[in-house]
Amino acid sequence: MKREEILTLYHSNPDSIASYIEDLELRYKVLESQNIEFRGRISELESQVKSKDVRIEALESQAIEFQERINELESLLNQNIQSNKKPPSTGTFIEKKPKTGSSQEGSSKRPGGQKGHPGSTLNQVEDPDEIIFHRLHKCRCCGRNIEESEAIGYKTRQEFNIVVMRKVTEHRAEIKKCPYCNCKNKADFPKSITKPVQYGITVLTIAIYLRNYQLIPYNRIKNLYEDVFGI
Repeated sequence: MKREEILTLYHSNPDSIASYIEDLELRYKVLESQNIEFRGRISELESQVKSKDVRIEALESQAIEFQERINELESLLNQNIQSNKKPPSTGTFIEKKPKTGSSQEGSSKRPGGQKGHPGSTLNQVEDPDEIIFHRLHKCRCCGRNIEESEAIGYKTRQEFNIVVMRKVTEHRAEIKKCPYCNCKNKADFPKSITKPVQYGITVLTIAIYLRNYQLIPYNRIKNLYEDVFGI
């Protein structure tokens, strides 16, 4: 509104000017509140960016260490391969003494495990993941129906197994529109979720273990993930 229009309206209808000024003050307060909120959000985002930069630097440093370790292990592996390729004449010859009898000769102990030797076996757990009841229907003595009879006890056996399955977790960040200022808001994803589709920490950890510790080539790890886990 131009100055002349404001003066004309002021002389003709002062109440309209007062209402107009009040409306401007209200809008100013809303904008000021939004400005404070935006500044806080900007500070929060800047803090997140700095945190991510630190995390990226740490990951880059870790990646360099992993690569150095991989190079070291590959060098050792190549040395072993080259050593195995040497002809027998270049290796060290160790004369083996012929065996004169059983290594157990002169010993009173029998071959195999000795009495009192602690063995190793699976032990039953108190909280199994699944319990399957095997019901009785007929008495094995008289043949009568005992389905409704109450069990007086159970004989238990436990089977240990490994469940191999793919688990896909979808993260959904809420989007809401403020009913007061019409500002559109979106919830934050976890800091570890940075892409529309990505591998989880367990997948990466197992891959690093297989590659760096078990020395399995990348292609074989990829085939393992595709064939066994379906990813």
